[in-house]
Amino acid sequence: MAQCYVYKWSHKPSLMWYVGSRTAKNCHPLDGYICSSRHVKPLIKANPTEWTREIIAVGTAKEMRELEKEILVLFEAHKDKRSFNLTNTSGKMVSKEPWNKGKKGLQVSWNKGLTGEQHHNFGKKYNVVAKKQYPEVWREELIKRNKQLGKVSHTCPHCQQTGEGNAMLRWHFANCRLKGGK
Repeated sequence: MAQCYVYKWSHKPSLMWYVGSRTAKNCHPLDGYICSSRHVKPLIKANPTEWTREIIAVGTAKEMRELEKEILVLFEAHKDKRSFNLTNTSGKMVSKEPWNKGKKGLQVSWNKGLTGEQHHNFGKKYNVVAKKQYPEVWREELIKRNKQLGKVSHTCPHCQQTGEGNAMLRWHFANCRLKGGK
């Protein structure tokens, strides 16, 4: 027989929490279910020793959904900075500041596997770094050293990129993105 339940995950180092309910067919508190959150689940899997799970209540599916909603509304989970819950089960998502913003050291490793707002690169634009320019004297010295070492330098006729070996042959000449006068 199915035993639907409401659970709470607590992250011991940060005191952050997540509340959810399990109401699937044939569910049981010991069925190995973690949670439905795409943000919390990878964190728990990555460091299970830093997390504790509590079963708050067991009952029918309707009772457990109502209890979960009541808890989330009571604690205003969508506004609480220590809550991983993004909604109060109303269906309206609330944008939160990333929970680990400004953290350093071990907590930076938590960013691995995170997606969306909780990822450390969320909202940042990709910064294209300009090609490093060497003074002409250094360029001549590099070319001279490469010739002494037996390395041959090639220059693409389309983009004027200079380099050596297979990378140039793979990405330039016949395959150059600027080929054709773009």
